[in-house]
Amino acid sequence: MLSCTRLRVSSDTYRVLFITWLTVAVETPARCATCSELTRRGYGVILFDGSGHGETTISVSAETHNTAGYEAVVEYGMSLPWVDESNVGITGHSWGSRQVNAVTNYVNNNTTNHIKAALYCGSGQGLGMDPQESKIYLGALAAVYDEHLNNMEGNGSYDLRTQRNARIQVDYLWPDFSADEVDPEWLAGRGGSAPLEFGEDALVEIGVWYTDEGPVEFDPTAELNVAPGSLIFFHPNTSHEGTVYNKESISYFIQYWQAVLGTPNGVDYMPADQQISQVSKWFSIIGFWTLFLMLFPLINLALKIDFFKKLKKEPAIEGNILSFRSIGGQLQFWGTSIVTVSFALIAFFWICGGDTGGSLYFPGNERWPVTDANKYLLWMMAQGIFNILFYSLINGIQEWRDKKAGREPAGVLTVLLQGSTLMDVFRSALFAGILVFAFWVTVRIGWDVFHTMIRFSLLPAWMNPVQVWPFPYARIWIIARYMPFFMIAWVPMSIGLSGSRYKDVPEWLMSILSGIINALPLIIFIVYEYIGFLGPKHNVTNYDMYWLGGMLKTFVLPMFIIPILTRFMYRKTKNVWVATAFNVIFITLFTLNSLIMYWEAVIM
Repeated sequence: MLSCTRLRVSSDTYRVLFITWLTVAVETPARCATCSELTRRGYGVILFDGSGHGETTISVSAETHNTAGYEAVVEYGMSLPWVDESNVGITGHSWGSRQVNAVTNYVNNNTTNHIKAALYCGSGQGLGMDPQESKIYLGALAAVYDEHLNNMEGNGSYDLRTQRNARIQVDYLWPDFSADEVDPEWLAGRGGSAPLEFGEDALVEIGVWYTDEGPVEFDPTAELNVAPGSLIFFHPNTSHEGTVYNKESISYFIQYWQAVLGTPNGVDYMPADQQISQVSKWFSIIGFWTLFLMLFPLINLALKIDFFKKLKKEPAIEGNILSFRSIGGQLQFWGTSIVTVSFALIAFFWICGGDTGGSLYFPGNERWPVTDANKYLLWMMAQGIFNILFYSLINGIQEWRDKKAGREPAGVLTVLLQGSTLMDVFRSALFAGILVFAFWVTVRIGWDVFHTMIRFSLLPAWMNPVQVWPFPYARIWIIARYMPFFMIAWVPMSIGLSGSRYKDVPEWLMSILSGIINALPLIIFIVYEYIGFLGPKHNVTNYDMYWLGGMLKTFVLPMFIIPILTRFMYRKTKNVWVATAFNVIFITLFTLNSLIMYWEAVIM
């Protein structure tokens, strides 16, 4: 059974908007700034978990004519007594736009129900749907910097005005748009011959209605002046994800629905630029930093418990700490930084490069189903294996020098791992589990009580690079199966983060430098991928890696903060396993539950 996760209705509301989103269900209502703006304006909003996604653990797509359950929700909404079934609109973002096509074609052409309007967000421009045949109003929000659409021209560029699919849709609706004839079978994806090339003067206008007689001015404040079967495009300055988050995009979103569905009875008209959803960004920023900051006093508090007091160690060997101002100190700092960052970049292109990068080595399957996380995990594992070999080499060189100088051997690994026992590891894992539990239970309370999560963007026009949310309980066993792989990645990385020290560098500065270096490979890769967006083509540099590159934005801030926490825990305990255990548990949860990705299955 599909369950609607939130339904808000006022006594005067008689219109309903159906929404489905990209991938996971728990994300659906919390991320929906567009929905909150529509409910403020008196519209009824139904949000639901798509078939096989999020907390919907069964697939009903085949039973609902391959609409991922959308058809069933549409029929349910139209059956509600307060809904004017002749005034219903649907929308979907990214993956959800595919279901917009499927459900509209089926419902309008095969049932007595009728969807009045549809809006694509961050997806194709309506190919596969004929607005005149389905007798609907059709709109498309296609962002200027959309990572997913940028290569639709075939040459790495993206401009909606000249974008091939958009031109085809306009020409099919209004044949005088160009001299080319579009084959209806090709348009519907059932074969046929491809249309001819368009002339340079065939430019798609943004923000106008296209009808069978040509373009008509769009005025969201005036009465609708076009008949069903019309098409309109919007082109906001944002990215793929920003189409449901960015203020400009949400304004277009609101204007479209106000135009085609009108203002609900008993509700005052509210301009589209009056948005309270943007305020949530600032609360999310505060929430994100507060979540991490609360860990510092919590660490101090937990270390006062008798059981965890034993985590504190007094190293018998301190080792030889170099001066940062010395040649040896400079060579050690910059040498290790350059080597580790360079390897991380090389490994990324080697493991994650190409459209199927990573999945060739670690494809999604029943036990480890998250293909895109598998790519990222392989990359981290490669870094972990390299780092332990690299630190072992450094440790050997340091101890060789100590023996040669007649000193007690005290390499970096010898100092960090001295006196370690299995009980230390167990106690550290328990300590780390308490910290991570405190972190995620706070997120869980925010979800269960306030139905919200941490989600914000560093750059307002771009996709949200930071998001923290609770995970469905059914996934705990999948998470446990992933954890050993994250241990390979993060045990050596955590040891390395704990051991970097210099005589004349304050701890706060060393922590910041460690954070920058830890996040630097991600930053370099993201800049490399997205630098093309600043040019006239608005394209990512390597289209094959846009998907993983987009997800990696989520990790930049955590990768900066984790070294600071790691060094704080080591400074408090002189026990390298405390931070190591925390990082393994935290990164496993963060990777599997804070990325926007497809879960092929939810398997116990």
